[in-house]
Amino acid sequence: MGKVLIFGHQNPDTDAIGAAIAYANLQKELGIDAEAVALGTPNEETQFALEHFGLTAPRVVEKIAAETNEVMLVDHNEFQQSVSDIEDLTILAVVDHHRIANFQTANPLYYRAEPVGCTSTIVLKLYKENNIAVPAKIAGIMLSAIISDTLLFKSPTCTQEDIDAANELAEIARVDLNSYGLDLLKAGTNLSTKSEAELLDLDAKSFPMADKTVRIAQVNTVDLDEVFARQDALRDAMLDENVKNGYDLFLLLVTNVLNSDSELLVAGEPREMVTEAFKVKLENDRAFLPGVVSQFLIAHGIVSRQDRRYELGLPIITDYPTSGLVEHFIQKTNKEYSAEDLLVWLRIYYAKVRYFGPGTLVKQKSVHYSDVPTVFIHGYEGNSFSFGPLLRRLERENVAKREMTIVVQGDGKLTIEGKLKNTNDNPTIMVLFAKDVTDEITQSEWIDKVMRYLYQQKVFRVNLVSHSMGGVSSLRYLLEYAGDRTPITERFVAISAPFNDLEIAEDTEEIFAYKLTEKGPIGKTPIYQYFDQAMGRLPKEIRVLDVAGDLKDGTESDGSVSTHSAFALRLLFLEHAKSYQEFIVKGKSGGHSAITKSAELEKKLIEFIWKKAI
Repeated sequence: MGKVLIFGHQNPDTDAIGAAIAYANLQKELGIDAEAVALGTPNEETQFALEHFGLTAPRVVEKIAAETNEVMLVDHNEFQQSVSDIEDLTILAVVDHHRIANFQTANPLYYRAEPVGCTSTIVLKLYKENNIAVPAKIAGIMLSAIISDTLLFKSPTCTQEDIDAANELAEIARVDLNSYGLDLLKAGTNLSTKSEAELLDLDAKSFPMADKTVRIAQVNTVDLDEVFARQDALRDAMLDENVKNGYDLFLLLVTNVLNSDSELLVAGEPREMVTEAFKVKLENDRAFLPGVVSQFLIAHGIVSRQDRRYELGLPIITDYPTSGLVEHFIQKTNKEYSAEDLLVWLRIYYAKVRYFGPGTLVKQKSVHYSDVPTVFIHGYEGNSFSFGPLLRRLERENVAKREMTIVVQGDGKLTIEGKLKNTNDNPTIMVLFAKDVTDEITQSEWIDKVMRYLYQQKVFRVNLVSHSMGGVSSLRYLLEYAGDRTPITERFVAISAPFNDLEIAEDTEEIFAYKLTEKGPIGKTPIYQYFDQAMGRLPKEIRVLDVAGDLKDGTESDGSVSTHSAFALRLLFLEHAKSYQEFIVKGKSGGHSAITKSAELEKKLIEFIWKKAI
């Protein structure tokens, strides 16, 4: 065997270069004459990592056949992403974490692909399997690759394996993981020297959706304002791209890598694909999307509403790897669907992959752990994105473990996904209503069905967290149905619940609510009057946290529900609950849809539900 060249994909990122360096070093240790090369120059982030750990950038190649015949690929497999003369070469090995497509070889080879967030995570496994120690410098570039690919564990593609690998590599490289991670991400977000066209092409993909073509570009930054200072020029460049390339809609996702929030800039039509999917209003062609860090989520978020999957009869598969999804889908259903239908399924599948994340909790000293599940109920027109980002963060921070989703179909039947493991991991259960706009009486009956199912599974205590009309429905359940054959609700959280709205659950620009005084609201709506009469049936041992959002724009509301309505039951809760607390999320994070993704709410929930008593 002659020299073997090892390389990542074109336009290399930190993983493409880092995995090539690490895998080439491993091959050398195993006695193979290997060299890491690159199909492009390192970007600023990668160059920062190379210099930090005293490594030299691999030389850049355009063709290889004249130099050697044998290669190994990392971080890619598709021929169109590889070296130009790849079809003339013998591929000895592939190590990758992407789908397998447009790939075939004449000879057998070693192929290692796993559904993790970074190829370097897999390369670390290969070192261990071969009993080879990872040198400190190599550990540093592998760590950098994981930080880059997972956005310091904030990306939806991140797995517990990536987190564990990063912690191990940081120890070998002798760096502080968080401190170095932030420095690396900042180094990769220097956008001042790039033109608008360059920004739009840094990380962009096209998605066919029914009869439309949507172009989605993503830019990572530590300062959203720096990017949007160029908004007019960026929008003009996006419109030019639409004309030149036939895109119907161009979306620029600008992500703050420090807090995982994003701003979306929109150019083209149909804009309702965005506004309907994310329940946002575009202001000056922009929308705030808290907790959204991936083009993939955007692409599949704009396709359909939550109950679209039931109209199509699409399956839910939670145990299939990320490669070959479309092929597997067609094989499973033996049907043909449009591109839109496939995207609907992919969106749902991807949400489930995120929800049923791998790994076990690393117990934290400040957290009280038990087997009591916390049940999450979304509001009108809610879906898995209502609480999904919050639940994922809670698991990543080792506070609570995502274990089950219960889907209530339009006829009230329950579809159970996942399983409670009866461990002291603070399990969470997400409840989704397929028919997401239903009166609170029907929803309270559905919640009762969920609770009776849990009781049959020997769940005797729960916490209940609800948002918007889900709060109204949940409280009605507690007053009408909670009893001998349902779990005892220990803690109840109502987030932005319209307990005294004059136009409850109405889609209106106005905020109608009676003013709340020290003696209670100055007026009582029918829903408030019901609660006033029924509150005596509230379970006596229940602890209540009432949460409201205030945009601080003079409306005293979250844009949909007034603080006067959210806190309207204050005196009734104080009289009948074991304890009662109020909490306000202020500013943009307190928006009606944004509040469930806010860091402030997460911190308060941890304190209220899971904090260990001192």
